[in-house]
Amino acid sequence: MESLEMIVGERARFNGLRPFSHEESRALWFGARDPASSLRVPRGRMAKLLRWIFGPPPVYALANAGLEMLRRTVVIIRGGRPLTEGETDAFHAAGYSSEQLQLLYILFTPMKKRRGAGRGRPSHAWA
Repeated sequence: MESLEMIVGERARFNGLRPFSHEESRALWFGARDPASSLRVPRGRMAKLLRWIFGPPPVYALANAGLEMLRRTVVIIRGGRPLTEGETDAFHAAGYSSEQLQLLYILFTPMKKRRGAGRGRPSHAWA
Protein backbone atom coordinates (compact mmCIF):
# COMPACT_ATOMS: atom_id res chain seq x y z
CA MET A 1 0.00 0.00 0.00
CA GLU A 2 1.38 3.37 -0.97
CA SER A 3 1.92 6.07 1.61
CA LEU A 4 -0.12 9.24 1.51
CA GLU A 5 2.99 11.31 0.83
CA MET A 6 3.83 9.21 -2.25
CA ILE A 7 0.27 9.47 -3.60
CA VAL A 8 0.04 13.22 -3.03
CA GLY A 9 3.46 13.76 -4.62
CA GLU A 10 2.69 11.50 -7.57
CA ARG A 11 -0.70 13.07 -8.25
CA ALA A 12 0.81 16.53 -7.87
CA ARG A 13 3.52 15.78 -10.40
CA PHE A 14 0.90 14.30 -12.74
CA ASN A 15 -1.20 17.47 -12.52
CA GLY A 16 1.83 19.79 -12.71
CA LEU A 17 1.29 21.15 -9.19
CA ARG A 18 3.70 21.58 -6.28
CA PRO A 19 3.46 18.68 -3.81
CA PHE A 20 3.06 19.19 -0.08
CA SER A 21 5.86 18.80 2.48
CA HIS A 22 6.07 15.80 4.80
CA GLU A 23 4.38 17.66 7.69
CA GLU A 24 1.65 18.89 5.37
CA SER A 25 1.12 15.34 4.09
CA ARG A 26 0.56 14.21 7.68
CA ALA A 27 -2.05 16.98 8.12
CA LEU A 28 -3.73 15.71 4.92
CA TRP A 29 -3.71 12.21 6.39
CA PHE A 30 -5.45 13.43 9.55
CA GLY A 31 -7.95 15.46 7.52
CA ALA A 32 -8.77 12.42 5.38
CA ARG A 33 -9.78 10.49 8.49
CA ASP A 34 -11.24 13.09 10.86
CA PRO A 35 -15.04 13.33 11.05
CA ALA A 36 -16.90 16.47 10.02
CA SER A 37 -17.82 16.94 13.68
CA SER A 38 -14.15 17.77 14.36
CA LEU A 39 -14.80 21.24 12.89
CA ARG A 40 -17.40 22.18 15.50
CA VAL A 41 -16.95 22.90 19.19
CA PRO A 42 -20.07 21.80 21.08
CA ARG A 43 -21.50 24.55 23.28
CA GLY A 44 -24.51 25.03 25.44
CA ARG A 45 -26.12 23.31 28.38
CA MET A 46 -26.53 19.93 26.68
CA ALA A 47 -22.85 19.88 25.69
CA LYS A 48 -21.87 20.67 29.29
CA LEU A 49 -24.07 17.84 30.54
CA LEU A 50 -22.60 15.37 28.04
CA ARG A 51 -19.05 16.43 29.00
CA TRP A 52 -19.93 15.94 32.65
CA ILE A 53 -21.35 12.45 32.01
CA PHE A 54 -18.96 11.11 29.35
CA GLY A 55 -15.89 13.28 29.77
CA PRO A 56 -14.38 15.74 27.32
CA PRO A 57 -14.74 15.07 23.58
CA PRO A 58 -11.64 14.15 21.57
CA VAL A 59 -9.51 17.05 20.40
CA TYR A 60 -8.75 16.92 16.69
CA ALA A 61 -7.10 20.33 16.23
CA LEU A 62 -3.41 20.47 15.34
CA ALA A 63 -1.05 22.77 17.27
CA ASN A 64 0.35 24.46 14.15
CA ALA A 65 -2.17 26.97 12.76
CA GLY A 66 -1.13 26.43 9.13
CA LEU A 67 -1.39 22.65 9.38
CA GLU A 68 -4.71 22.98 11.19
CA MET A 69 -6.04 25.11 8.32
CA LEU A 70 -4.92 22.41 5.88
CA ARG A 71 -6.64 19.69 7.95
CA ARG A 72 -9.86 21.73 8.21
CA THR A 73 -9.83 22.40 4.46
CA VAL A 74 -9.57 18.68 3.70
CA VAL A 75 -12.43 17.85 6.10
CA ILE A 76 -14.63 20.52 4.47
CA ILE A 77 -13.85 19.38 0.92
CA ARG A 78 -14.43 15.74 1.87
CA GLY A 79 -17.84 16.77 3.20
CA GLY A 80 -18.78 17.80 -0.33
CA ARG A 81 -19.20 21.52 0.12
CA PRO A 82 -17.04 24.24 -1.42
CA LEU A 83 -15.00 26.56 0.77
CA THR A 84 -16.53 29.92 1.57
CA GLU A 85 -14.69 33.08 0.59
CA GLY A 86 -13.53 33.54 4.19
CA GLU A 87 -12.22 29.97 4.38
CA THR A 88 -10.40 30.42 1.07
CA ASP A 89 -8.84 33.66 2.33
CA ALA A 90 -7.76 31.91 5.54
CA PHE A 91 -6.25 29.09 3.47
CA HIS A 92 -4.20 31.59 1.46
CA ALA A 93 -3.28 33.54 4.62
CA ALA A 94 -1.88 30.30 6.07
CA GLY A 95 0.67 30.31 3.24
CA TYR A 96 -0.90 27.93 0.75
CA SER A 97 -1.36 28.64 -2.95
CA SER A 98 -4.37 28.40 -5.25
CA GLU A 99 -2.65 25.48 -6.99
CA GLN A 100 -2.45 23.60 -3.69
CA LEU A 101 -6.14 24.27 -3.08
CA GLN A 102 -6.88 22.96 -6.56
CA LEU A 103 -4.90 19.81 -5.74
CA LEU A 104 -6.93 19.31 -2.56
CA TYR A 105 -10.13 19.50 -4.59
CA ILE A 106 -8.70 16.93 -7.02
CA LEU A 107 -7.68 14.57 -4.21
CA PHE A 108 -10.58 14.89 -1.79
CA THR A 109 -13.77 15.78 -3.68
CA PRO A 110 -16.23 12.93 -3.08
CA MET A 111 -16.86 10.74 -6.13
CA LYS A 112 -20.59 11.51 -6.14
CA LYS A 113 -19.73 15.18 -6.71
CA ARG A 114 -17.40 14.43 -9.62
CA ARG A 115 -18.81 14.26 -13.11
CA GLY A 116 -19.09 10.72 -14.49
CA ALA A 117 -17.85 9.06 -11.31
CA GLY A 118 -18.74 5.50 -10.39
CA ARG A 119 -20.97 4.76 -7.43
CA GLY A 120 -19.72 3.66 -4.06
CA ARG A 121 -16.07 4.23 -4.78
CA PRO A 122 -13.87 6.18 -2.38
CA SER A 123 -12.79 9.62 -3.50
CA HIS A 124 -9.13 9.01 -2.78
CA ALA A 125 -6.81 6.14 -3.52
CA TRP A 126 -5.75 5.41 0.05
CA ALA A 127 -9.24 4.92 1.53
